Amino acid sequence: MGFNTPHGSVFHEVALLGLSRMCEPGYRVAHATRHHRENADRFARQPPSTGRVRRGCRREHLPDRTRWHLRTALVAVVLLGGGLRAAAFLSDRCLWIDEAMLALNLVERGPAQLLDKLDHNQGAPVGFLLAAKLSASAFGETEWALRLVPFVASLVGLAAFVFVARRLLPAPTALLAVALFAVSPHVVSYAGECKQYASDAAVAVSLFALALGLLEGKGGWRWAAVALAGALAVWCSHPAAFVLGGIGTALIASAAVARDRYRALAAGGVIAVWLAGFAACYFVCLRQLGGNKYLSDYWAGHFLALPPRGVGDLTWLLDHMIAFFTLPGGFGGAIVPLGGLEDVEDRLVLERGFEAFDGDTHLLPDMDPIR
Repeated sequence: MGFNTPHGSVFHEVALLGLSRMCEPGYRVAHATRHHRENADRFARQPPSTGRVRRGCRREHLPDRTRWHLRTALVAVVLLGGGLRAAAFLSDRCLWIDEAMLALNLVERGPAQLLDKLDHNQGAPVGFLLAAKLSASAFGETEWALRLVPFVASLVGLAAFVFVARRLLPAPTALLAVALFAVSPHVVSYAGECKQYASDAAVAVSLFALALGLLEGKGGWRWAAVALAGALAVWCSHPAAFVLGGIGTALIASAAVARDRYRALAAGGVIAVWLAGFAACYFVCLRQLGGNKYLSDYWAGHFLALPPRGVGDLTWLLDHMIAFFTLPGGFGGAIVPLGGLEDVEDRLVLERGFEAFDGDTHLLPDMDPIR
């Protein structure tokens, strides 16, 4: 444009000089380096992101061989845990007294009658009772049919625990956690008992697995899923109310810290659905269970007195916090020599030839070897 004019010829020379400069060998590299440096400086001046980081999504920089070994070990541990649960279920041992008293209610009552107060001072969530009744009706009133629901629930709990551990923990730590859960004597034993304890564990872990997305900052359909699952869980597991209390507190706290009004309102709505489900469950069946004087007196010493009547009642907190670590992973006593802090101390004392006494001044060999 106008290169034929005197001024245009000057512009033409400048343009040609620029083109020749850009064609020099080192120009593009120097220009790209300067452009990259400017972008890096501008990125460094930006404020840090306030977005949530999913702990479970971090990628560990492990060698391929190590990663393969960890996955293989995890599969082996899960198969071992499933095999132990199957062995407990297929042992087909006789019902012990507590199982037998609950089994009598399942055998002698219809589904609607299981909503009433149970005989023989028994208590169990109505969801578990109806599932066990369905199993007994479908496969016969046998020991294995009555124990089928706890066995299946134990497998579901193991799978849910693997999901949670892999989502939250590094691979080596997740392997250790899954191994402890897979071979824990108490969890394995409950897989072969006609009691609700295996399903209690499965419901607790499954609720936490379902709520992980919300705890990581996600939303959408997860709010409705967690709300519905929590409302149903209280019908299937009594401890589910305590698990939901912890999840609800975490959801409210995370929303408050993030100052996210939408998440706070959504968490409040979910908790309201849970409370409605619990209220319905209480008036249908839990209220009758709470009126059982025998069970109330039996478990009274296991709960914190509210309100505390003195310093002695407050020691309940310290006592239960320490007692939580006396059987790490469910191991202790004669089952595993290294299980239980007190057992390790007792064995060391006995091996050195000293006389050891427990708190009631009884010789340790006279104590129950399995605490």
